[in-house]
Amino acid sequence: MGLFLPAVGDAVGGFVSLGVLFLAVQYRVPAPIISRMVLNIGVDTAIGAIPVVGDVFDFGWKANERNFELMAIHRGDLPRRSAPITYWFSVIGLLIVGLICVAAPIALVVWLILRLQS
Repeated sequence: MGLFLPAVGDAVGGFVSLGVLFLAVQYRVPAPIISRMVLNIGVDTAIGAIPVVGDVFDFGWKANERNFELMAIHRGDLPRRSAPITYWFSVIGLLIVGLICVAAPIALVVWLILRLQS
């Protein structure tokens, strides 16, 4: 999909990656591990948005596989019933950063299209 619609395929994959992040939060994965997961998503969407180079990069990086491995190793590290308020603040911030990483390529493509039309 990325060959025909640059950045759109990576954005769709990024939204799937956000689903993995929400699952990690449900499993109470520690915030530092979630930050590594967000970094994986950010790198994948940033480099993956580059035409041709990004498609080649996607074959090797596999952010979702990395994130599933991190989640499998660290799931349940925090108590299921209650987590400290600092955990929730940091996780909400990380989820917002992840959403920005996923939405940025779409915004860039829309901006470029509007810029080229004028």
